[in-house]
Amino acid sequence: MGFEHVTWAWFQVENIPLAAKAVLMGIANHATRKGVAYPSQGSLAKHLNISLSTVKRQIRELEKMGAIASTSQTINGRKTSNLYRLNMEFRGYPAPNEETAEDAESDLDEQLAIAFDGEKEIGQNDLSKVHSYDLSDRSIVTYQEPRILTKEKEEESAPDDLEEKFQELVDIFEPGPTEDLAHGRVALRNLQSFERATALKHAARFVEALKLEKRKQVSIANYLSRKRWESVERYTPRPVKAGEGKPMVFVAKDSPGWHAWAKFLGKSPYGMSVYHSTEHQADGWRFTSAMPPEIVGAL
Repeated sequence: MGFEHVTWAWFQVENIPLAAKAVLMGIANHATRKGVAYPSQGSLAKHLNISLSTVKRQIRELEKMGAIASTSQTINGRKTSNLYRLNMEFRGYPAPNEETAEDAESDLDEQLAIAFDGEKEIGQNDLSKVHSYDLSDRSIVTYQEPRILTKEKEEESAPDDLEEKFQELVDIFEPGPTEDLAHGRVALRNLQSFERATALKHAARFVEALKLEKRKQVSIANYLSRKRWESVERYTPRPVKAGEGKPMVFVAKDSPGWHAWAKFLGKSPYGMSVYHSTEHQADGWRFTSAMPPEIVGAL
């Protein structure tokens, strides 16, 4: 399931029917790093919420376009899911009114000849500024430099880097077979570069907290789109020597330990983050010890 294949199907294949694009996205989401996928047509129909006949028809259309090539597979004489090979060179079709570069250049030469015939000679510097002409009044529209991509846009255009980060999240979250990873990839792509780094930094601790409290695992898309890492980032106590290497201890809200930790962290006891522990049937938070290290050392 390569991120680059989903990116290709969604952003680079243009001007094809919506149903065909949806089926192509579904196949791309199952593709290996070599661009080969073998999802069943029934599975595609279920996940895309369309009929099986529509899936079959759109697969035939995609083959005619040259976007994919399918091969029948059999195991022990029994037919199984087809094997689909993605054609990453396919870019869809040009827009209905879109001119090719050759046509545009030809039109420009013709307009130059009409607009400036007998009026003046055009130097090389003048031609470099010409963009288009309104032949009704022969006015010139000057050329505007294209907007330069920002650093963030350049980073977003590197699918290999995004896929590497996504695979790190997959290793941490260990998603089940029913989780749709395409939503997670889209959520990761929508984040700023610094948000991706922060999400990766706190992912392991977030998953560990869920396991300690025996809470239901969340999807990667949920973790990223709702920015669930912020609770871990905001309320992680600063490292202290006394608690190193020890398991986290649950401290109930409004207990002596709670007020002691609030004073130690320089926070209001009523402004610290809390969550409900099903194990302890109380609200509170986990710390490195029941009391702050300065108090533990004095006991």
